Amino acid sequence: MKQVPDEILALRVKEGDVQCFEELYQRYRSSLFGYLLNMVRDYDLAEDFFQETFCRALAKINTFNGSNFQVWLYAIARHLVIDHWKKVRVRSRHPLIVIENDAIKDTPWSNPHRRIVDAEVLEKVSEAIDRLSPKLREPLIMYAVLGMDYDEIARLTGVNTKTLKVRVFRARMKLLEMLEGML
Repeated sequence: MKQVPDEILALRVKEGDVQCFEELYQRYRSSLFGYLLNMVRDYDLAEDFFQETFCRALAKINTFNGSNFQVWLYAIARHLVIDHWKKVRVRSRHPLIVIENDAIKDTPWSNPHRRIVDAEVLEKVSEAIDRLSPKLREPLIMYAVLGMDYDEIARLTGVNTKTLKVRVFRARMKLLEMLEGML
């Protein structure tokens, strides 16, 4: 059975269909929470922002114009993060990046030793990503971790696609530089 597009579900939510809102919530639970966790590096704060994002989305659903729901939803979350950064202006000492590692543990060649090595690699990558400036880290996470395309990221951030491509490239080069000899 074909999945109903997010935009159709959002338009149904505008008409009062609570089940469609629940479906959108379930669809974005993992990826939106991962984005927020990567951006604020605090589990409890990411949970708060996740809930607040959906509360605001429901409250502002009448402003949704039927275009790209993911971009609209992530814009709400992004504004929460930006407001937080403006208030706090302090970087967390506990770096974290959420990279789903289920594919590795389900492979026939996986073993406990391999999983430990994979976890160590992910930790090093996480620490390196944490050291990137927010200007490089955010588009890298959106592109490489969340799988958003450059046009979606551009609409969300207000930065043109060429600049985003350069930032993702620079982020990757900085990561390679930081991780050289570590892996």
